[in-house]
Amino acid sequence: MIRMLAIDIDGTLLNSERRVTERVRSSLQVAQSNGLIICLATGRLIPTLLPIAEEADVSGPVVTCNGAYAEMEDGETVFSANLSQEVVADLLQYAESNGITANVYQPRRVLSNRESPMLDLYRSRTGANPIVLPYEELAQEPATKMIFINEPSANASDLDLFSSNATDGKFHLTVSEPIYLEFLPPNVNKGIGVKAVASRLGLDASEVAAIGDFHNDREMIEWAGLGAAMASGAQAVKQVADIVMPSNDEDGVAIFIEHILASR
Repeated sequence: MIRMLAIDIDGTLLNSERRVTERVRSSLQVAQSNGLIICLATGRLIPTLLPIAEEADVSGPVVTCNGAYAEMEDGETVFSANLSQEVVADLLQYAESNGITANVYQPRRVLSNRESPMLDLYRSRTGANPIVLPYEELAQEPATKMIFINEPSANASDLDLFSSNATDGKFHLTVSEPIYLEFLPPNVNKGIGVKAVASRLGLDASEVAAIGDFHNDREMIEWAGLGAAMASGAQAVKQVADIVMPSNDEDGVAIFIEHILASR
């Protein structure tokens, strides 16, 4: 029986207007009243996650920074990982040399290397207000993850460039949205974070469902006993899912919850 549901936020829980619809909110209430644990699993950091959890009226464990940090509802940390300082410095140097906006994530704050239109776009999409620091200071900060915020074509080129480095074990590379190229600690992904939460709750994969839409959701969808992808999601993610649900503009999360509860 499914006892926990891990839900991606952007492109999954939120519709294209980045809102929680009434049907999805209602389905979440029914799920929680029936004992289903809701775990929001996102690339976001905790302060930008909390307003969405409040809008959805959800409480429970969270997986943030694409799996690099996870904590229980009471604030207990169950997983945390950082990039090496060498990697942070190298990525920041590359960003500086190529005019790229780069953000350094920590569980409860985000730092950036520059003011730019891309950083303004990031602010509008996430509600975060990054602290801009010079390279010398930023390179010394611990990083749960880093992102490049850039045009999709430029990120695609950098994805190809950095993929060989990622296979050397320096970091795990993923894409959460076309404008976000993400650098995570080695072997870290949402699947790792969700697994850590499940283990703390005494659950195995067969008791966990997960739903998402993009490449950074793939590992948690593959790990979960029941993995779902949004119809609006990436084709590679739909191919590994057990089931494909309607899009985020068609209340796909609500329909997935209804499917889970009907199967209990």
